[in-house]
Amino acid sequence: MRLFFIFLLLLSNFLFSQNNTDVVFGKPNTDEVFAKTCLLDSSAEAELLFDKENIEFFVNKDNTYCIKTIYHGRLKIYKKSGLDRGIIKLIQKKRDGIEETIENIKGYTYNEDDGKVNISPLSSSSIFKEKINDYQTVTKIIAPNIKEGSVFDYTYTRIIPFTVSRLPSTWFFQGNIPYNWSELSIVIPGRFFYKMFYHGYMPFHIKEMKDTTQIFGDNLVKAIKYHFVIKNAPAFITESYMTSYKDFIAKLEFELASYTPPYGGEELRFTETWDDINKTLLENDNFGKRLNSASFLKDIAPKFEHITDTMDKIKAAFSYVSKTIKWNGGSYLYIDENLSKVFDKKTGTNVEINMILVALLRRMHIIANPAIVSTRENGEINEDFPLLNKFNYTVAQAKVGGKDIIMDATERFSKPNMLPYSSLTKKVFIIEKDHGRLISYLSKEKKLEMETIDYTIIPETNEIKANYTSSLGGYRAYETRNFIYSSGEEQLRENLKNKNQDWQIENIVIDNKDSIYESLNMKYDFSITNYAHTSDMIYFNPFFTHRLTENPFKAAIRIYPVYFDAPLDDITLITIKIPAGYKLEELPKAGVFFLPNKTGKFSYVVEKENDVIKIRSQLTISKNLFESNEYAALRELYNLVIDKQAQQIVFKKI
Repeated sequence: MRLFFIFLLLLSNFLFSQNNTDVVFGKPNTDEVFAKTCLLDSSAEAELLFDKENIEFFVNKDNTYCIKTIYHGRLKIYKKSGLDRGIIKLIQKKRDGIEETIENIKGYTYNEDDGKVNISPLSSSSIFKEKINDYQTVTKIIAPNIKEGSVFDYTYTRIIPFTVSRLPSTWFFQGNIPYNWSELSIVIPGRFFYKMFYHGYMPFHIKEMKDTTQIFGDNLVKAIKYHFVIKNAPAFITESYMTSYKDFIAKLEFELASYTPPYGGEELRFTETWDDINKTLLENDNFGKRLNSASFLKDIAPKFEHITDTMDKIKAAFSYVSKTIKWNGGSYLYIDENLSKVFDKKTGTNVEINMILVALLRRMHIIANPAIVSTRENGEINEDFPLLNKFNYTVAQAKVGGKDIIMDATERFSKPNMLPYSSLTKKVFIIEKDHGRLISYLSKEKKLEMETIDYTIIPETNEIKANYTSSLGGYRAYETRNFIYSSGEEQLRENLKNKNQDWQIENIVIDNKDSIYESLNMKYDFSITNYAHTSDMIYFNPFFTHRLTENPFKAAIRIYPVYFDAPLDDITLITIKIPAGYKLEELPKAGVFFLPNKTGKFSYVVEKENDVIKIRSQLTISKNLFESNEYAALRELYNLVIDKQAQQIVFKKI
């Protein structure tokens, strides 16, 4: 019996500990029932007190394999907002007419009643089964007499035929409420070889592995039992500037490498290499083979023959596809429809649009290939363990001068080597004729913004007039262009006015709305009257219009890394003419602040030239990912920005 583990903790560190034998189904714990708040988190609306699953394999009557899971959960409700958690929803998959089954459902609700525990048993009338679609149904279990303070104790058995799934479900040791005790036991017979992957930041309380035997079919076979427990897991809360929760939440995943069929014979292998994935996709009827027929583009490719530079050809092809074929919102790995039909309809999924781009580039005699990624929401790819089912999205690749150009033509305002947010990723697997390649992807595009504000203070009318201009590049321009395209330029103007209702805004001009290789420029004039002043003093914050007022990193300590969609560079240039009849009384001090290794910077430069004050503020974040040990410095950098941009200039009447 072979089993391969990928863990944050090594196999040699397996621990041997005792089970939590105090928890018995149907036997209430008075301390749990009488508890008013969660010990792990006093603000929690609910808590999973006990969360246990036993997994085993067996041979069915029809000589097929099945996976059997026996689950026992104990849920505590603390607040009214947590009452909906008393409705347990169990999804059952269906494939080829065969469905998972949920059976042996039992449950009790425990409530405090005058210093005693009142027990309400679950009845069959509180169990419902509903069809979701042709491939899924849901069994709903409604806890009886559920209210604030209740404990719902329940158990059920799930039978998963191998026809439906060969994998035990991913086990989550964490959720969006605290988990007091989460336990998984699995006995795997020697006929099966599974890879297991542990992800997360929570340490194991118990991690056991031991040899055993079991009756499997008509035979006594060798097996290995694995036992895992994590206790006192806090609620997993998604924080700002974070990739998918799947990259961080404590969980155990399974991947089938091989097994021997119940009728005997040769071992069936499923282990993948990167070359296996490459070959599989090249030969797939709904992937690589669809590129063999691209005659529908025979009249399109010649339109670009006059372009001599290869990169310019790629830009032209990208622009043509992204503007000609509208993305229908579908995000997939495989093609669903014939590419010629997609081209005729002028609408399609991401993979169809990007496959058409690849086909067009090839007809233009440019090296181009489909490529696959795992989007941020889907989780990161581990390059040491090639698994096709970890990818969920197809993009396009071209090669120019030995360099890979990665593209996603679903959005017209992205561009070559600047993926839209929907497909941003860290790893790209390129499907090529002989050998696929897994490469790291890091766009050189930043979030760029340069603002210029020229102020004129008019004490006689208690008015400040200003000319504002901004130049947006990279992902800042991408965001704004997308908004204009989807909502309209007039809505952008209205949003600007609604955001600053105390201003009088006029002469709004927006340039280069569609020119993705140029900066997006906006300018307008505005005036305000509600600024701080007395009869002989003017208190003026030059950043009152465009300043950072709230630190996005509020927590003093952060466990998880900080991820920026893209590096950023925000520059603000300000000029202020000292009003006639006034003198400069107080000016903020200049300063420059660097993050370690110069991965970020904030500079604040202020100077006076004759009757003009000039200020230059620049915030630069030079990389995408900051580990938790870099968090404190990053948070402090943002605090410095807020503090500096809150400082005032004071003018005194002469």
